[in-house]
Amino acid sequence: MTTSLQVLDRDACLRRLGRGGIGRVAFSDGGRLAILPVNFVLVDGDIVIRTSTGAALYRAALSGDDVAFEVDELDPGYRGGRSVLARGHLTTVDATPAAARALHPWGNAAADVFVSIAPTEITGRRICTPEV
Repeated sequence: MTTSLQVLDRDACLRRLGRGGIGRVAFSDGGRLAILPVNFVLVDGDIVIRTSTGAALYRAALSGDDVAFEVDELDPGYRGGRSVLARGHLTTVDATPAAARALHPWGNAAADVFVSIAPTEITGRRICTPEV
């Protein structure tokens, strides 16, 4: 069985991001690379994440750092999936009521602030196994 790699267009990438879920954000934490799993929602084309004021991610947002964000859907049995990568600037934002309801803190009740990635670049790919 052979697999193929298909490039996803921007609209397909935004549709995947629009479903929200779990992703990973990569950023600089005091000059060292950090990659954290986060839950997110897409609000007006921006990726919104809930965090706390003492978190490294919040400090990166205050600095306006460039970040990368990735979300995957994998199907090991099918040997396929999708991956979307967004690059952009991280900033602090006021939460919309919808984002506040959708983004529940992960074991940290102090997660009371929101950061946002305004994507300047979005790429995606799909790995699939053709039907036999």
